[in-house]
Amino acid sequence: MKTKIVLAAIVALGSVICSSSMFANAFDDCLNAYTNRTAQCDTARQTRDDAAYAIYNPAFDAAESNYNTTLINDMITDTNAEHNCDLTLWGKIGDPTVEGDTGSCGATYSSHTNSIQTNYESDLGTCTNTYTDPTALAKCVCEKTAIRDYFLRSTEDGYWDCKQTAQNEHDNKCITDAKNVQTRDDLNALSLFWQQAGDAEATLQQSLKSSSWAWIQCDVYAYYSYANCTLRADCAANPPNCCQDNCSILYNGYVQGANTAYNSKVGPAEAQEVHDIVICNYTQTKDDYASYAAQGYILNQSTAKYNHDQMADYIDYVGAVNENNSDAQNTIDNCNCDELDPSVCVSNAMAIANAKNATATSNYLAKVNGPNDNPVGSNWSMWYQTTTNANEELQREYQQHAAAKTACVNSKQQTFQAILDSASTAYNTAMAAAEDKYESCLERSCWGG
Repeated sequence: MKTKIVLAAIVALGSVICSSSMFANAFDDCLNAYTNRTAQCDTARQTRDDAAYAIYNPAFDAAESNYNTTLINDMITDTNAEHNCDLTLWGKIGDPTVEGDTGSCGATYSSHTNSIQTNYESDLGTCTNTYTDPTALAKCVCEKTAIRDYFLRSTEDGYWDCKQTAQNEHDNKCITDAKNVQTRDDLNALSLFWQQAGDAEATLQQSLKSSSWAWIQCDVYAYYSYANCTLRADCAANPPNCCQDNCSILYNGYVQGANTAYNSKVGPAEAQEVHDIVICNYTQTKDDYASYAAQGYILNQSTAKYNHDQMADYIDYVGAVNENNSDAQNTIDNCNCDELDPSVCVSNAMAIANAKNATATSNYLAKVNGPNDNPVGSNWSMWYQTTTNANEELQREYQQHAAAKTACVNSKQQTFQAILDSASTAYNTAMAAAEDKYESCLERSCWGG
């Protein structure tokens, strides 16, 4: 309370004394000095703040540049990986830019077809050399033709399987792997960006807060210098007031000391608190993106695997049906060679093929059925379980990050509050002592107590 009374008295006294032309210059000098000091405080603060931004801006720009560079490198890596996927595919099915290129699938198909035809021609020669009876010769040729046709169908089916499998590996594995890695690495780069940006932001805010406290301390010094200047001017102008003026000067010194002690403890502590809380917040963001990168990769890979397995099961299913139908046709062809009843032969062969195809269809649907089918497909069940686990894990990690940030912020606030409470107690004690010393000075020196 007395602080306000004394300082108010100083200001009022200065106003009265400044009205005297005899001592106006002295008070003008005090005011000019105060104005100059506060201007210097403002200039020094601006200089410190500018220096803080001069550190922050390049640091943030470097973080942003590192992030953009990583994105470019990730894109280049993905482009190269996808090109290698294309090369692998073209090696299987043929380069679309090269006329007549059928790749290794086509080469194998041609080789097998030629070999089958060569063997067939050799077999026909054997039949001719072995049988002279027209019926026996016809039966031999028929059987060899049935064998040839069976192998040709198998080769044709194998060629289709080879191309479809290569395309599936390209589309739903190789390409998606490359893209999913790029997405994951991009998110990890973003996580690192937030960490680096957070460090820069924390340093900036700490510097600005320290600068603010330094400005407060500078202003305190300027103010009390001005107050004491007016008290000395008053003493010079009114000698009877010197005793009380001198006590006020002593009192102001104690108050300034209390303020300086308080500021020197609280200022750095609050600046550190500001720094640490910024880090708490940015750490949550960084960790969230890192988790999203990891779990998102699992989600993307799970979807890619689902698509890949669906197509692979379709290819296997078509292959199984083609094989069953080819076996049936081979049986029918041999029946014709043996001149058996074609209706019975066809009926038996197709019955066997239909039974095998029904089993193949059942096995296929058990894998590829959707969630509303009965039974639910194993591919979908695996995808659903994997994605559910990944999403649940992602949410758990998000919650952990949020809890960690809250705990981090609370801890930093508690640390600062303890320093603030200690500094406030010390300040109040110092102010009480200053009040007592001021009263004692007045009583001892001015009032004859």
